[in-house]
Amino acid sequence: MKTFKFLILMLVAACGLTSCDDLLKDDEPNFNDYYAMTITGCERVGSVLIVDFTVKNISKKDEQNFNLSSLKTYDNLGNSYTWVDNGETYVAFGEGDYSNNRTTSIRSGETIRGSFKITNFDPTNSATRIELAFNCKSPVHGFSGGVSSKNIPVTDHRVMSNGIQTNDRRLDYTMRQISYDENGNCIVAFSLKNNTGKELKNLKLGSCRTLDNFGNYYDYWSTGISFDGENFSRDKTTNVPVDGTIDIFIKIDDFDENAYALNASIGIESSNVVFNDNTIRLLNISLN
Repeated sequence: MKTFKFLILMLVAACGLTSCDDLLKDDEPNFNDYYAMTITGCERVGSVLIVDFTVKNISKKDEQNFNLSSLKTYDNLGNSYTWVDNGETYVAFGEGDYSNNRTTSIRSGETIRGSFKITNFDPTNSATRIELAFNCKSPVHGFSGGVSSKNIPVTDHRVMSNGIQTNDRRLDYTMRQISYDENGNCIVAFSLKNNTGKELKNLKLGSCRTLDNFGNYYDYWSTGISFDGENFSRDKTTNVPVDGTIDIFIKIDDFDENAYALNASIGIESSNVVFNDNTIRLLNISLN
């Protein structure tokens, strides 16, 4: 009995130096023991939200299979965005493709960059903060578990009216003019500036759809695209050099001559550059 009391007193003394909870649980590996993640940006681009981050390997071991997956996002309006339910969340390292599940290597002391992408983010344009939760696996450290980051502010620098909403922060668009040809077709001219730091190879524009202020809808079959103001077709492909600018012309057949504004969406992709979003949006463009 005396021995038992002695052990109890020793346990109480130990609790005075270290959390009693710590005495009762295993010393499991923790993400922050090996990696330092910093959120460097959280910005709306087109219909998506891009969350940029860096991760530094602060351990003494190289990791060949650093994996992030299963991103879940919650905004301050109570909306949730998940891969499992809606396929709305993705991750990419560097300038690579987005996927629900990405693996890369990270040497001891190395810092890598990446981004999360949340599609169909808050169509009300009202969310101001988000929380991220995702899974991380690091086999060399024996770590596999959840990681979260809370209270991340959302920034929004998008054009929302009478202009062009870019699909990528590295592309600049400028409206040129609105005109009509001899057949009454509407010609919308604008330019694209390539600020990606590399040549845009096989840049393809297509799937254009337009709506005028009267609610008239002009589909893919009613629209042509050109890079020279002639030779229109429903899809067009070209290369754009580093820091280069191209002119883009959209021809809308049989456009209502009384319409005074339009909205249009144009699909865009490239064979060597992953864009934040894949739709250029012309919003409430005045025709006067």
